[in-house]
Amino acid sequence: MADEAGNNYYTILDSGSPHITVPKTMYNAIIDKLMEASGRPQYYTREGVTYVDCFMVGIYADLQIMVNGLWITLTPYDYIWDVNN
Repeated sequence: MADEAGNNYYTILDSGSPHITVPKTMYNAIIDKLMEASGRPQYYTREGVTYVDCFMVGIYADLQIMVNGLWITLTPYDYIWDVNN
């Protein structure tokens, strides 16, 4: 993963975890770009978790991540879940 300045960041992909984790230094930039691509819906972030209206899941943009040179697309149905259930 590289930031806008070209700095590379490395992460471990754990297929046994339902969470997407990114470096703290990149989190806000990623959320900002995701919300911009999704039409700027209302959201808030607390303790490293971003909360959105789950009833509006269909408006959120897909996320694309590269793993070993291959692009993987995550739909909002993959990365948003209802924490109240």
